[in-house]
Amino acid sequence: MAETASEIDGAAVPADQPAQVETLDRLFEAAAEVQEYCRSRDWQFCLVGGLVVMRWSGHRVTKDVDLVIVTPFGEEDTIIGGFYNRFEQRFDDCWEVSQRTLIVKFSASNGVGVDVALGRSRRLLRMIGRASSWHVDGHQLLTSSAEDLVVNKALSGRPHDWNDIREVVARQGTALNGELVMREFIPVLQQSHHLTDPLAQLQRNDHHEAIGLLENYLGLAPTS
Repeated sequence: MAETASEIDGAAVPADQPAQVETLDRLFEAAAEVQEYCRSRDWQFCLVGGLVVMRWSGHRVTKDVDLVIVTPFGEEDTIIGGFYNRFEQRFDDCWEVSQRTLIVKFSASNGVGVDVALGRSRRLLRMIGRASSWHVDGHQLLTSSAEDLVVNKALSGRPHDWNDIREVVARQGTALNGELVMREFIPVLQQSHHLTDPLAQLQRNDHHEAIGLLENYLGLAPTS
């Protein structure tokens, strides 16, 4: 089995809904613009969130763009300032909030909202190492793998995250590497804090329940 899932060609873009297609065009355009800026700064990054759900499930329309950047210790202000010097802040106190939360919030040139999470965990480095290009609407967007998307969603653990996981698993089938998902999920779940991993803000209190639910979705035998 391949280390990560293979892309199933083409997310479901509803051509009979012009307003929705226009929204997707703006999202792809914004993602490409931010991606180009990150590359110009030699930052390690990949797209996460709703756009990536579209890639791997063919469903879910989102209103904004999410990505993660590996941030060396002491470089937080450089990256935060870089974005706010290049793009428009979404709120008056964005800079102060970003320094506290390590989430950068701004608008792309076309007005689409963008959220950038800063972190430096080994898991993030592996995730970015597994990222691949998504050829969509004339753009090549660097997104997380299907497996890492499932890990991120399970760590967040909200009802719509589990719905997204079901959609990804249904679309990917046996192409999804469930063992890789669990290898990445369980160690982060068992950590007492996630200060260096901004995507690991677990919403669930019952770790055993979360592990069992994910194993069930992936069709894996329960861990002892």
